[in-house]
Amino acid sequence: MAPQAKSHKTAGKKKGKKAQDAAGGPAVPAALASLRKRGLFSKDLPTMMYGYGDTRNHYQATVDLVEDITIEYATALTQSAMDRTSTGKAGKLQAEDVLFVVRKDPKKFARGMQLLQLNEEIKSAKKVFEEEETMKDEP
Repeated sequence: MAPQAKSHKTAGKKKGKKAQDAAGGPAVPAALASLRKRGLFSKDLPTMMYGYGDTRNHYQATVDLVEDITIEYATALTQSAMDRTSTGKAGKLQAEDVLFVVRKDPKKFARGMQLLQLNEEIKSAKKVFEEEETMKDEP
């Protein structure tokens, strides 16, 4: 017996949830879509695409599409994190807010934690370097 097709009322809808995008956050309003800047990642994306196995000579349409997807995902992720800010201050996004949004994706969460740890290591290395430079400059 063949499975029945969903009725037109329930087709493509998630039960009990708002429409969400790939980031798991609310869909990006159309007004924000017009504010997007093209070319933010146009220099970096071809190199990254090649590194992940694409050809050396990319179609510009492919780069533009990947850029649109990247910006859309980053916007949705940021908006979702802003909706759940732990600081309670409007407009103040913390790294922990983004980690909260990606907490159910082990790879993204682990990478976020790794980046925070590396950031702390870089800060401490800079502090040591600056202290050494200050000691050299003093008579």
